[in-house]
Amino acid sequence: MGKKSIVTRYEKYSAFSGSPMECIHHLLFGKGIRKLADDDGIWIPLLDREHNMSPNGIKFQIHENPAAEKLSKIAGQLAWERKYLADKLASDENLGHQSSDDWMDEAREAFRQRYGESWL
Repeated sequence: MGKKSIVTRYEKYSAFSGSPMECIHHLLFGKGIRKLADDDGIWIPLLDREHNMSPNGIKFQIHENPAAEKLSKIAGQLAWERKYLADKLASDENLGHQSSDDWMDEAREAFRQRYGESWL
């Protein structure tokens, strides 16, 4: 695990069950972006069975479950864009001259530049 999670402050407990965490799930993964996600803190704590070791089949875990994998990427992108905007608001007193749509467009484009695509 690299940086603190930007998704949750409850890093010691599974995001799904609230049980003590056993592993982390990078919300952005594949195509060489897992390292970026780790650097950016785009992960959640999980139990092994919620991540990729479910004894009850893939519908109870994230990996190899296409809908859950897609939702992971959407959630990861939203968390990254939220942090980008919060950091920008904290550091740039000129933002009052832009509309919120402009800010969102800027965050989306910055995400595309960093990760190579958008899932939104």
